[in-house]
This record gives sequence, structure tokens and C-alpha cells, in this order.
Amino acid sequence: MKKHISFLFSLLVFSSSLLTAQTWQRAGKGVNGTPLCFAVYNNELYVGGRFEGNFAKWDGMRWNNAISNIDGSICTMVEYKGELYAGGYFTAVNGKSFKYIARWDGKQWQEVGKGTDSPVLSLLVYNNELYVAGKFDNAGGAPANHIAKWDGSKWTAVGKGSDVTIEKIGLSNNVIYASPFFQNDGADFHNIGMWNGTDWSPVGKWSDGIIFSFASFNNKLFAAGHFTEASSGVAAGNIAVWDGTKWSSPSKGMSLHGNTYDANVKTLAVINGTLFAGGQFDTADGHAANGLAYWGNVWMAGNGNIRGTVNAIIEFNGELFIGGDIANNENDRPLTIVHMPMKK
Repeated sequence: MKKHISFLFSLLVFSSSLLTAQTWQRAGKGVNGTPLCFAVYNNELYVGGRFEGNFAKWDGMRWNNAISNIDGSICTMVEYKGELYAGGYFTAVNGKSFKYIARWDGKQWQEVGKGTDSPVLSLLVYNNELYVAGKFDNAGGAPANHIAKWDGSKWTAVGKGSDVTIEKIGLSNNVIYASPFFQNDGADFHNIGMWNGTDWSPVGKWSDGIIFSFASFNNKLFAAGHFTEASSGVAAGNIAVWDGTKWSSPSKGMSLHGNTYDANVKTLAVINGTLFAGGQFDTADGHAANGLAYWGNVWMAGNGNIRGTVNAIIEFNGELFIGGDIANNENDRPLTIVHMPMKK
């Protein structure tokens, strides 16, 4: 009974402060697989991931994946110079050879120079350049250790880069952050590095935990992933904050089945001045929160009638969309993508 009351209370707190309803609505029939990322381009909502075609557009009633046939999963998307860029594990689009990255103009796909020699996992736009990170050690036919940048016509390496695969890059206060990060002949990066435009350097004494997402919020860097410490002796429930000098934990964070280690946070998104977190957890700072929460000095629940793992969060036309391996909390019906109106 207490658990039911707690769940209902957290649902009401979330919906009354940010959303206009208490029940998530399925977005059409969803997709027949796992959504990994969203993007808004030309006032249209797109989803990428691991499903038939791996790329689809929302028309207000259903997802249209007939616009493209991509042979591998899409991990990341971002708009750059009037086109939608997508990176992932694909090597062909509509039968044409592509090397792990492509750009979409709303009608057709184009190459991004010579592409990369291995999958692209994260994209970021900064200073009118597209930063690209992933498993590769070659971009545009030239050496680039797991991170490179594209200016619309040519590829350039970003310093010495990292000697291990970079899974995520983020931006805060004009500094680019990358994780995991390691250099065989460099400083001890503790699994995360920052680029100031000239050199890579460590970010404090990070705990070596896995980071899945970055977000800049209140002039600080939020890092989310799978870890129980932000730095030595600083407990953190899968979310930590870097203020430019030191790491700290904003709260108790997220847990699953009462255990912080069993949980993870897959994605962070700042929408209308609010920081959202999605992932695999059932509790956020003591509130029942099946995969979705938002920050308001403590983490507040944002799940409503769903459960599962949230991989992506975005706002589109006044509604909050979330995607992942999610299902209806009452009947276990697979949903994959749901939406709910946000308050203006």
C-alpha cells in the first residue's frame, strides 16, 4: 500500500509541474525494435536506433521507416549546416555504400567525405564544426584516434585523440568532454578527458566509471552513466556534477531494486530549462521512477504508466517524447516510444 501511494504521489508531482496529463500515450505503433536517439530537423521528428530500416520519421500518427533502408543501427543524430547527420554501425544506405556516417537533406542521403573506418557513436556541434567520436582510428582517409571534426568539406583530427573508443562527447562552458578517454603516453585521464581547443587534459580525479551521457545545466557539467563514485570517496548514484574544479554528487541518484550498482542512466536532456534523465532505474532519490526523472534540487519521478529502460528524450511540438525498451506498467504491452503534452 505504501509503495502504491509513493508511486501515485510521484506521478502527480511530475504531471502537475511539467506535463498536462498523467498517462503516456503510445506514439503510433512505435517501432519494431529499440529507439536509441531522437532529432528534430526541418520541424519534423526523427528516430534512429535498432529496428527495421533503423531510421524513421513521425507524421503525427505513425512512424514512417520506408524513407530509408539503413543496414545497421543509428546511435546518434544532430543537425549541422542545414542537414541531419547520423552516425552508427551502418555501411550502406538504400543499397549505396556509406562509412558509418551520413547526412540527410530531407529527401536523400549524402556521404560525409570519406567517412570513418569504424562505427560512429557520438556527434556534437561546436564553433560551426561537427565533432565526431567512436570506434574509428581513421576519418576522411587520415589518422584520427577515435575523435575527429568535420567542417563541411574536410576532416581534421582533434589533437592526439584517445587510445580507446570514445562512446560519448559533450559540451559545457566552451569545453568539449569525452569518455572513455585514455592516452598511453599521456596523463592519467581516469576515463574522461576535456579539450580546450588546443590540448586534452584530465577532468579532476574521476572514478573511472562508465559515462553514457553529458549535459550542460546551470553552468555545470552533468555526467550520467554506470558508476557509484564520482571520485575517490564521493558517492554518486550514476549521476555526478563537475563545476570546473571538482566532482560532486547532486543527490542520492538512481537505483534499481534498492541497489545503485544495478542501475544506470542512459541519457540526459535539458528541455525548457529542466534537466531530464532516462535509463534503467526504478528509484530516483527515493521516489518511484521507472526509467525517467527530472531535476528540481532532488530527482523527481517522471514515469507515469510506463516501466523499462529509457534511451532517448526530446521535446517536439509542445510534447515530451521518450523512447527505449519500455512497456505499459499495467499490462506489459511493448510501447518503444510514448509522448505526453508539456505545460507551456
